[in-house]
Amino acid sequence: MTLNPGAILPWMKFTKYTKKKINAINSYDYLVYCHSFTDAQLFHGEDEFCNTFEWLKFTLSILAKKNKKVLIKSHPNYFNKTLGIKSYYDRLIFNFLKKKYSCNKNFYFIDKPIHNYNLMKNLSKKCILITHHGSVISETIIFNLKSIASTANFFSQKYKVSNLWSNKKEYKNLLMKNWTMLKQTKEKDLLNLFHNYYFHKYSWFGKRNWTRTIAKNIKMSYSIFLKNYLNSSEKKNFNFNEFVPPRIHKKIIKNLDRCIMKI
Repeated sequence: MTLNPGAILPWMKFTKYTKKKINAINSYDYLVYCHSFTDAQLFHGEDEFCNTFEWLKFTLSILAKKNKKVLIKSHPNYFNKTLGIKSYYDRLIFNFLKKKYSCNKNFYFIDKPIHNYNLMKNLSKKCILITHHGSVISETIIFNLKSIASTANFFSQKYKVSNLWSNKKEYKNLLMKNWTMLKQTKEKDLLNLFHNYYFHKYSWFGKRNWTRTIAKNIKMSYSIFLKNYLNSSEKKNFNFNEFVPPRIHKKIIKNLDRCIMKI
């Protein structure tokens, strides 16, 4: 088993981690996972929040009023240099919120990229994890922790792997509930999600994922393709035709048509 997300998650491949000790970590009531403020804001749909910054501000304002101890974890890619200006502005916004709540003794901002495994294994079993649409949902279940997430997520509502909300009113109601009132995920739902998300051939991690299909067609190793794509996409004058030769566009489109995920 690997503890390095980059070995599995393509978008985490070039993220470097550090060690950071958090005193009395098992005393926290909530752990909030931040998302990128600059990328894929409404990728999974709409839930009354116009972006993840608005969502995070709303979340912290509610938890501040509850007078509970809260960990706020920065996304590791805030510190991923291959993402260029995106990660720069993500850090800028995160630090803005950190400064805003600097006088709140119940809030602890994790401002370094740390491995989630090392964090979660030390939490109280009654710590509630909050994410908007993160894949961390699957990890919360492994550690038998309860979570809250938006229906505008990477998984369908049919999996029932979190306490879900679809609008601000529902979200506030979930945030106001104590640990005993929230639902625990069943093992059956977790295994169903794992199969389709991690092992299905058309998933992000499957052999027939669209990124791997393009890399194969242009005869480039997947790791090199991913690194080149991340670097190239940051350029203001980025031209897809320079990255993937026009002469093989039809071939790639034909092969991609066969790789449409149907889960």
